[in-house]
Amino acid sequence: MTFFSLKAQPFFRLDSPKIKVQNVANLYVDPNGKIKNYYSIENDGVSIFSSLENKLKNKVECKVYWDEVELFQQLAKRLPKDVLIKLYQEKKTNRFSSSLYFLPFLKISFKDLPQTSLKPLSGFKIAIDPGHVSGDMNTAALETKYLNLQKNIREGIYDPINLIEGNLTLATAFFLKKQLEAAGAEVMLTRDKPNYSSFGITYQEWLSKAKKQNFETAYHKGEITLEEKNRFLKISTPKEIFQKHFRFADLYERARIINAYKPDFTVIIHYNVDEQNSPWTSPTSKNYNMVFVPGDLKPEFLDQVERRLELLRMLVSDDIFQSISLSTYLIQSFEKVLEVPPALPDHASYLKNDCTTTPYHGVYVRNLALTRLVHGPVAYGETLYQDNKKECHLLGNYTLEVNGIKTSERVKQVAQAYYEGILKYVMNMEK
Repeated sequence: MTFFSLKAQPFFRLDSPKIKVQNVANLYVDPNGKIKNYYSIENDGVSIFSSLENKLKNKVECKVYWDEVELFQQLAKRLPKDVLIKLYQEKKTNRFSSSLYFLPFLKISFKDLPQTSLKPLSGFKIAIDPGHVSGDMNTAALETKYLNLQKNIREGIYDPINLIEGNLTLATAFFLKKQLEAAGAEVMLTRDKPNYSSFGITYQEWLSKAKKQNFETAYHKGEITLEEKNRFLKISTPKEIFQKHFRFADLYERARIINAYKPDFTVIIHYNVDEQNSPWTSPTSKNYNMVFVPGDLKPEFLDQVERRLELLRMLVSDDIFQSISLSTYLIQSFEKVLEVPPALPDHASYLKNDCTTTPYHGVYVRNLALTRLVHGPVAYGETLYQDNKKECHLLGNYTLEVNGIKTSERVKQVAQAYYEGILKYVMNMEK
């Protein structure tokens, strides 16, 4: 597999902020021109609007001038969410001032500090999000994130194979965390126990302790209607609540935890399945890797102030470029270590219909909750097809244990692939 050189791509090195932002918008943030009503790239900066009507009236919600871009990038990385939203709302078309109250929040980056350690990742803060929650089959049934391959002698399956993706991702994260820390990095996991969500409790505990308060908060924020709130509280089943509310609340909490941690970059770990093999009771011959990066926003996601703030951040920061860079090193490492190729657009309907391609095979722009909400470079990995004829046996061969989770050598290999990709990304970062 031959990959383009990262340094050979012209949009990674553009002197003009305006041209750079136009490329970001056209290539990744708004490739289909569906959200042009919400922003304007002008000679002196980028303006965000709350609606087409306000854009026609030139009623700017927030504007960042070209000579303010670098400061805004730092603010987006360093400020707490509520402070950043307040700044966004109050700025309008005004310029930043050196006396603004947010300056105490700015901190020196590790890149400004002398590197005295010989460890290659010293000074880096890395967030890892192990996808999903489930640690047992009962919870996996609620989450619908498990594999149950039936006995099929013809296909070489002599006993049923059960895989729980939440355990696969968490075990991978544990292995990876140990490697990264040994190399000098500071590492944070958004969850660190089987069946535990990012709230630090299980779903069953959430149902008994936090459900009512969570629905009341969601209702007052306008995220659900009064009818939806009452249905969730009175008649919905635990599975319906999980699928229609809890999993989204958990994703928002993961993003909050990551952004509060202020990592230098974030890695999100998932395992995949062949979409055409549903309900995944027999094996498939297909097997691919892919990584998703931020962008391709949709109008329906820009109905709130904080979401339009995310649009501004994506346009004027280096987050998408760095996300693509990180993801490219990861996809190369996946192919090398796991000996599984990157997915092409024709390999899955969602890659063709719901994603925008990048110059690198296997790396796609996709409007997922975490790619949209997490600040800084982010790579959302989807390694292997769990239902592949070979992978199901490798992943289900529980000969290892990590932090109380029975797992396999194959999972440890996946962690190794992430580690090698991260290491190459860091070593090739521009100083």
